[in-house]
Amino acid sequence: MEFATYYFTLLVMLASVLAAATCFSAYLVSRSRAMILAFGGFLCYFIDVAFMLQDSIAAVVLGTSAGADAGYLLMRSVATILIGDACLTFFWLLVCDFVGERCRSLMAVPPSRSSF
Repeated sequence: MEFATYYFTLLVMLASVLAAATCFSAYLVSRSRAMILAFGGFLCYFIDVAFMLQDSIAAVVLGTSAGADAGYLLMRSVATILIGDACLTFFWLLVCDFVGERCRSLMAVPPSRSSF
């Protein structure tokens, strides 16, 4: 089962980085704000999935006790929260751009609610 999970995670990483590259290419051609926001969202998602893959590989290679260090877990949690918040923010701003919302207070709702 770990074999399938590993390759599925790699497939998700490939799909997210390809989506980010496609959005960035479309941004370079069209200079559309929506494309740069989608690029940021997919790139943050790629980094988040890469951190999950790193944790599973470190647990196998270094043993289960290597990932149990309190400092590592704290910093890993902070990084996951910040990257998740950035991913949510990019996609929320993309939705706001899609529906034409320009109210700054509404655009700031997910970043302010999901931050710690």
